Parts: sequence; C-alpha cells; structure tokens
Amino acid sequence: IIYLLKALILGSLPTADTLHEPTAMFCIDLMTQIMILNQFRAGFFWELVGPHFSKIIDKSPSSTIVERAISDLLTLVVTLPINDAQDTTAKLLLSLSALTKVKQIHKGRLALAIKLFIIRNAANIKTKETWNQICNLLKCLIQSPESIIYGFEAILFLISPKDNIPKTELPNTPILNRSTSTTTDNLEKEPQQPHQQQAILPVSFVNLYNFPQILELLSLFCRNTDPNIVVKTMNHLSYLVSSIPALNNTLVSETELKEEPLIEYCIPLFLQLSLLCKDNRTEIRYHALNSLQRSLLSQPLLALRPESWVIIFDKVIFPLLDDILAKLSEDQSLSRDIVEETRYRAQQILVKTFLLHMSKICKCNNFDALWLKILHYIQKYMSADNSQFLAEAVTESLKNILLVMYANDLLKPLDSNSEQKQVEFWNLSWNAIDEFCPHIKPDFLAKVSGNKTISPSLHNSPKLEH
Repeated sequence: IIYLLKALILGSLPTADTLHEPTAMFCIDLMTQIMILNQFRAGFFWELVGPHFSKIIDKSPSSTIVERAISDLLTLVVTLPINDAQDTTAKLLLSLSALTKVKQIHKGRLALAIKLFIIRNAANIKTKETWNQICNLLKCLIQSPESIIYGFEAILFLISPKDNIPKTELPNTPILNRSTSTTTDNLEKEPQQPHQQQAILPVSFVNLYNFPQILELLSLFCRNTDPNIVVKTMNHLSYLVSSIPALNNTLVSETELKEEPLIEYCIPLFLQLSLLCKDNRTEIRYHALNSLQRSLLSQPLLALRPESWVIIFDKVIFPLLDDILAKLSEDQSLSRDIVEETRYRAQQILVKTFLLHMSKICKCNNFDALWLKILHYIQKYMSADNSQFLAEAVTESLKNILLVMYANDLLKPLDSNSEQKQVEFWNLSWNAIDEFCPHIKPDFLAKVSGNKTISPSLHNSPKLEH
C-alpha cells in the first residue's frame, strides 16, 4: 500500500513538468479511496498523504486540481476515525487549520466539514488541547455568513440530546459539483462503522474540557444580528446549567461534593445571560430575562451552599438590577409600558430566586446583610419613575416574601418566648421596611395572627397587561 501511495503521489505532484490534469485527479481520487478503505490504519499512511495534499493545495498551478484536492481532503477529514494511538486527531485538525488559510475554499463547506468531524468524533475526544483546536477552528469560521450556521449547529449538537441533531444539506457551490467516482457525498451523512451504530451516546457531549470553549462560542453567537440565532443561543445557555453537576462530579470522589467548580462555571454563564438582559432589542431582552430566571431556578443549583448564593446575588442579580434601572432611564426611545415590563421581569428574578432558595440562603453567615440589600433593591424598584404599576407589583412581591419567611419561621411576630436573634432580625427587617413601605406591617400582622394557615405562592405577583 505504501508503494502504491508513493506512486500515486508521483502521478499528482504539483511541480511535475508534464502535469496531466485527468491523471493527477485520478491519482488523488484513488489515494483518497485507499485511505478510506484502510481507515483504521490511516494514521500510519497520513505521513505520506497529508503533506502531499497540502503541497497540491499550496503549489499546484491548476485550480481544478486544487479544488479536487480540497474536496477529497475534506472527505477524508469527516470519514477517517480518530485514533489516539496513531495521533490521527492532531493530524486531521492540522489539515483543517491549514485549509482555513486557503483562499479558494468555500468557508461554508469547510465549516460543514468541521461540523461533521465533531458529530463523528465528539464522544471520543478526551483532551482539552483537542477541544481548544476545534473551537479555535469554529471561531475562525463563524465570522463568515456562509459558515456561521454550520458552526452554530456544531455547538448545538454538543449541547443537545443526540436525537436533536440538526439536519444539514450541502451548500450549492461550484466546488461541490463533482462528477467523478469519488464524490463529496460522504460529507452529507456521517459515516459509521457497524460496531458504532449500536453505541449508547450520552445526552450531550459537554464535559470538563470543552465547557469553557462552548460557553465562549455561545457568547460569540449572542452578538449575532439574527434574533433567531440569539434566542436559540440563550436557550442553550440555560440548558448548559443542567450539565454543570456532571462536570462537578468529574473532579471529586463520589462521597465528596466540591462546590468551587459549580460556581466557577455558573457565574460566567449567568453573566452572559445578564448581558443580554440589557440588549437594545426588546424581544431579546425579554427572552434573556426569562432565560436567566429559568437558569437561577433550575434544579442543579439546589446543590449550592448558602455562601454561594451570596456570590450570585452580589455578582449577577444586584448588578443586573442596577443596570436595568440606569439603562432604561437613559433610553428615551422606549415606551413606558416596555420600561415597566422590563423592570417588572428583572425584580421577579430577585424575588423568585430568593423565595425558591430561601431555605439555603438563610443559613449563610451574613444573611442579615444580604436581606438588607434585597430590601434596598425592592425599595428602588418600588419607587422607580413613580410608576404606579411597579409600586403595586413590587409591594405584592414583598408581601409574598414576608409570608414565605413567616412560613419558614424566619420572621415570626415577637412574644415572650422569642430568642434574642429573632428579636434582632424582626427589628432589623421592620426598621428597613417601615422607611419605604410603612403600611405593609399591619397587613402582615393581620394575616399571620391567630392560627390561620399561610400558603404564599411563588407566582401570585400581578402580571403586567398591555
């Protein structure tokens, strides 16, 4: 086989004085077929074939031969299985990297090849270095209108369940119009070996090595001008939260839960969604607020320790509330209804996050300070722009918070059996509340007096209707 490959290389050398295009293309095609038929030992042959393809693409005087070499090389990239023992992964990625610098290649077609390479090999890529190479390739291509959709679908494939692989058709470009026996039909479907078809694949391919890169790529897609892409990106940012516990478990033993990675991965994700909550496009801003709220209320975050919630409030929720107030006040183009709706949704993130995770949050060492901050932001939103709707909506949210705290024995009316800590927290709370909402205390006491059963709800705040 090696001697045959060497002969085919001689027959297609780009520097040959007597270069004959049909002969050269026949040699290139036959070389490609030999590699496909010997794919499980292709790594040994790549030392000959890989550099030869690169030489043809760089130096061949015939554009027809260059196009054929590019087409066959992409076919090999998406067909050959990666093999760590033969270092096939690094060799194939090196060839893809080289192709990003070739002017003749159609960027959409190259992005499609990278996408199919990811689909075929994602389950077997185990190193951070390899994922860095793949994501760097995608970053090079997503700036091009022809390639962005394939880069986007590649990332969604990694995040989504296996059944949700997006269907993709080849772009209609001259480079793909081939009539020879070795065509690019291999690019249209993922080649599989019989033993691979029965493999049980994970729900997603997000892991410890590619999570930061995937988050970075999703952040780039969030800057896209297409609202549909941005909305889908936000949905997958929210979905990423469900993969974080699995990442956490890869760093520790089964009997020990390490929390630092949970916060390490959560905070950048929340900050990206928070950035979109301030987008100039109203529909994007609304969807981002809903996505951030959904992420903060997701089940994986129930594993967070109390102190971690202080970090999330200080780094994500409180800065977002400040920015929403300031940005919307400066934007004179927005209607009052849109401003009120945005602020209502923002304060609901604060309220619902606190209510759902209250049992954990109240155990943190500086809960009193956090509670005063929450009341401070409730006051700011209650008085924002003298909005009657916000004043009423935020007041109802505060009432709900107080009733939940009562139901959880955090804010009980004082009696002769009250402990010193209860007395201090009661006085601390009402001294702050009375400054901006003095009428709420009698209503609260009336509801909790006697033996009435209090059943506060996470969803009883009024909805804005416009």
